[in-house]
Amino acid sequence: MQKLQKDFTRILPDGRRAEIISYRNKKDICVAVSDGTRYDHTELKYFYTSLFVNPKPEAAPTLIGKSSYAINGKQITCVDYKNSRDMGVAFENGTKVEHCSYHDFVYHLIRDPKDPDFMPPRSTNAHIGEQRRLDDGRIVVIIDYVTFKDITAVTNDGLYFRHITFAEFYSRSFVRFPEENAPKIIGEKSLSEEGLPITCIACNDWHSLSVRFDDGTVQNGYSYNAFLHQKIRYKIRRE
Repeated sequence: MQKLQKDFTRILPDGRRAEIISYRNKKDICVAVSDGTRYDHTELKYFYTSLFVNPKPEAAPTLIGKSSYAINGKQITCVDYKNSRDMGVAFENGTKVEHCSYHDFVYHLIRDPKDPDFMPPRSTNAHIGEQRRLDDGRIVVIIDYVTFKDITAVTNDGLYFRHITFAEFYSRSFVRFPEENAPKIIGEKSLSEEGLPITCIACNDWHSLSVRFDDGTVQNGYSYNAFLHQKIRYKIRRE
């Protein structure tokens, strides 16, 4: 098991590459990042979720002024950092939100409490045109709103998502598609959990994709959600 986990890599949300350089057990690994940072005695589950990179309080000077995106796609900036569970951010409109976590800051989960878009819709047209930013940088827009349990959205590259809920739209858990979108997925590229490039080579429906790694390995039976959010693991065979 130690040999299987060593040398695994993944791409962090900020674009840096992280690599396991020492594996004692699943609760004691050492990770090196491409900028020279080293994280000792972290856990394997934190490596796959990137939670091991939570900055320490002394890193505050390097974080203040750093930008990210809120859950509604608006830009936010770190203005205060006490620890990974207590930081302050500011929106472009001047709204400040305190006591946020670094995890929510990196993964675009912070909400603007004064944003009227987060109020329950008063009419069927209240949210038409509203946008969300996906993890791969694409923008998805609501184009039809029947009820809060039945909306239609489309990405800027032409993928349609029908009959999703308003909650799914904001949590970005709606990433599935009807059959007519399947041909557009073939050839699309993403990364595995280890940071390895993968390409979709076949698509029957949103929960049955085949992917190919750069070394020619083909793996089948994955959902589009797993493909898009880098949840596919490279299956290493034991000798």
